[in-house]
Amino acid sequence: MTITKELIFDYLAGKASALQKQMIETWLRDQRNEELFYQYLIEYETLLPTYTADVDQAIDKYHQMLKHVGSAEVPEISHTTVVRTRPIWLRWSIAAAVTLLLMTSVWVLRNQWQYESYQTAYGQTRNITLPDGSTVVLNANSRLRVPRFGFTSGPREVLLEGEALFSVMHTKTHQRFIVRTDQQFQVEVLGTVFNVFARQRGGKVVLNQGKVNVLFTGKVSRNKVTLKPGQLVTIDPQRIRVGSTPEPENHAAWCDNRYVFDKTTVQEIGYLLRENYGLTMTSTDKELLALTISGSYSANNAGELLQLLEETLGISTSRQGDTVVIARPTVPQPLQ
Repeated sequence: MTITKELIFDYLAGKASALQKQMIETWLRDQRNEELFYQYLIEYETLLPTYTADVDQAIDKYHQMLKHVGSAEVPEISHTTVVRTRPIWLRWSIAAAVTLLLMTSVWVLRNQWQYESYQTAYGQTRNITLPDGSTVVLNANSRLRVPRFGFTSGPREVLLEGEALFSVMHTKTHQRFIVRTDQQFQVEVLGTVFNVFARQRGGKVVLNQGKVNVLFTGKVSRNKVTLKPGQLVTIDPQRIRVGSTPEPENHAAWCDNRYVFDKTTVQEIGYLLRENYGLTMTSTDKELLALTISGSYSANNAGELLQLLEETLGISTSRQGDTVVIARPTVPQPLQ
């Protein structure tokens, strides 16, 4: 028996026979059929008839239930239709809510079907190999979404939230590789190595090898910046700045659990602690937050990072749950 779209629709609707279900499940074990099944699945969800809620009956049942809240026995609710005059705005509000819920559910499911999602927790990094052979190192508290189907058939597009180091393979057909972000910019390349930072406080792109175009989608002063090796662009809500860095690989030192600071303030390290480890830094002493640190340091976790701050800057740190308190070290009192 051939597996047709109509048979898949019957299967999804629960109308397939036991033999048909067995055949479809055997067919699905072949990964070559997975893309076609997802296409039918999306089409099936899209063509589902709109659910029409019996609003009056639902309201009647709801009011009957409310009358008996707290009683020892809840009476059976009659299914007899009760004709009542309901405010039209209430009926439309409930119907609209049901429709919105169904539309949201279909949208969420469709995104899950269409994209493979890679996510890291606080303090975790992850190495990913894409279908075209390109590699990605995903930093902590980040997410990368990659299309399940057709990734190599046209422009290769991924969606990034957080930070990642990309090493993009150049293809024989010169397909573009596009990194989309939710921070009003995207990066387009053919084959190169670059680091992308896209978090709530802003964005940054650092180019190690090759050439990239950074395109801006928000209300900014320019539409595009082309970077050469050793250049970087930082993006915040106020402006775009293009600069250079003698060692671009230092901006991805986190891949090796290493941090390279160049007159970095304690407050800026606080941003890193929040984004990578889920910790909030606080201090009543603003002078401590303005202290700077320079150099290359290894730290495998938040505890080691805080320890190097203590040893390098001579400050005191203490953790209270997810909060890190920065203070001056206490001076022991001399013995009397």
